[in-house]
Amino acid sequence: MGATVPPRALAPVVRAPVPAAPRRSRTLPSGLPVTVIAADDPRRAASWRERWLARQRALAAVPGGAFRPGAPAGHLLVLDRSGDVADALLHVRVRPLLPEERRPHGR
Repeated sequence: MGATVPPRALAPVVRAPVPAAPRRSRTLPSGLPVTVIAADDPRRAASWRERWLARQRALAAVPGGAFRPGAPAGHLLVLDRSGDVADALLHVRVRPLLPEERRPHGR
């Protein structure tokens, strides 16, 4: 039989920030649809939730972008709100190209 893992062995995960440099230096290919599905956890403080959702809404603020809050949901949004994720995938909207993404003809 397998041994059980004592709770102390499951120490808190160290949360390291995602480096911003790769996000700024690498852009997504033009014309990709943008849909942000944000986990909205009602167990969190209202002020935290407002800031979190505002940040996620800002990520979706591109022409044709869509924002969808998923509530109630925690860190594992895909498990907590799998129907919302599937619905978002089935109803993807293609966004228009931004001016800086447009290439002259012949290139």
